[in-house]
Amino acid sequence: MPDEIDSMRQLDLIFGALDDTARVRVFYWAASKYGYPTKETNIRGTQESIRGVGINEKSLDGELGDFADFYHSASPSDNAGRALVASYWLSETTKGEPFQSQTLNALLKDLGFQVGNITDALSTCMRAKPSWIVQTRKSGSSKQARKTYKITDAGKRRVVQMLTGNEQA
Repeated sequence: MPDEIDSMRQLDLIFGALDDTARVRVFYWAASKYGYPTKETNIRGTQESIRGVGINEKSLDGELGDFADFYHSASPSDNAGRALVASYWLSETTKGEPFQSQTLNALLKDLGFQVGNITDALSTCMRAKPSWIVQTRKSGSSKQARKTYKITDAGKRRVVQMLTGNEQA
């Protein structure tokens, strides 16, 4: 028991010297290293905040950080989830500007998670009820025309659920 208390004192000194974002990254690293779940949830089981990415469910007060940290915090399990997480991050970092699928796939490709058919992944998100993503514009008349998309409030809530590990919320 004295070893545990000494360890806690040392952690308090180490964590006390870090800013909130760095503290969360170090905590997640340690939890992951020793095999503990790394999705942050509030002790009361609510989605009040996810400090590691600066998200507050009611407002986005802090910065999201870089895309790699954000993506890995959400841990999407399929192509639609990958597209949705990238959409959220892109939307928040560009103040809600619509985006093209090519931009999403470029973000994902840089992380090594390129989606083979990003249009199909976005279509899956559009078929969700309620829709997570909506198409806002199509330039050109062919099936291959450039399409512009925007994430919906339902899509944002879904990403927050992924980040908190609260899949039923």
